[in-house]
Amino acid sequence: MITSMLGLTGRIGRLRYFLFTIGLGFVLSAVMMVTIFNFAGSSDDPRELIIDALPIIVVIIAVYAWGTLVLTTKRLRDIGWAPGFVIPLWIGIVLIDVMLTVLMPEWAVGESGQTLLGMMFNAVMVLALLFWPGNGGIDDTALHATLAPRSSRANSGRSSVPRQDMVMRSREQT
Repeated sequence: MITSMLGLTGRIGRLRYFLFTIGLGFVLSAVMMVTIFNFAGSSDDPRELIIDALPIIVVIIAVYAWGTLVLTTKRLRDIGWAPGFVIPLWIGIVLIDVMLTVLMPEWAVGESGQTLLGMMFNAVMVLALLFWPGNGGIDDTALHATLAPRSSRANSGRSSVPRQDMVMRSREQT
């Protein structure tokens, strides 16, 4: 159960994606606030507060990044897009957009550090993840598991000869 929730395989629908993303952000924001409030009394200097809480903040950011990656991968798979292609492409476009705003600050929209084109691309991707219907097909990992030969299935207890070979042999014998 836990491996299906934390793994990169499987699918997730629109509503679950939305609710899990909101839930992940809410829970980790609450943990971050509790962490900062616990360290707030230790020092009056905000720089010391950040230095003291830095290991916990790094762990929280890593958990959020992994959770977001897992949810986005599952949602993209449900839409029918290849997450191994779409996610690196999305990250690449965002990085190119940031580099453009660093090299040409006049292209940046306000203080966002993004161009208008980059903002529109991110908005389209987020809207696609939230509203694009799933293709309703069979999950590719489930399909591969059902098509795998019986000998590769764990504890099947049956003959390792594929069914098609057994049918062909019975026809030859008759």
